[in-house]
Order: sequence, then structure tokens, then C-alpha cells
Amino acid sequence: MTARAERTRLCEAKRVAAGACARSLTGHRGQLDYATVFEADRPIITSMMEEAFRHLAGD
Repeated sequence: MTARAERTRLCEAKRVAAGACARSLTGHRGQLDYATVFEADRPIITSMMEEAFRHLAGD
């Protein structure tokens, strides 16, 4: 995500937002174990997360 932000020459604010999103995803890797979530019959909120990240990045 951060590499793409650099390659596409996003403005500074969008690069910062992309970095924040990447750090958040990396920091919560254990909570993104979809196989375990499916086995526990818990809901997946991926689309909500994607929309929040898009909003933060101003996409």
C-alpha cells in the first residue's frame, strides 16, 4: 500500500493516510485471520473496513 502510494505520486496527505492504513492492518494481523473467523461463525466486516480506509486516504 505504501509502495503504491509512492509510485503513484500521491500528495503528502494521502501518503500519510496510506501509511496509517498500512500500519493499522499490520498491527492487527492477528485479527484478520479469516479462516478462524469463519470457523467461529463471526461476521466479516471487510467492506466496512475498506470504505473507512478509502475515506482516510481521500480516495
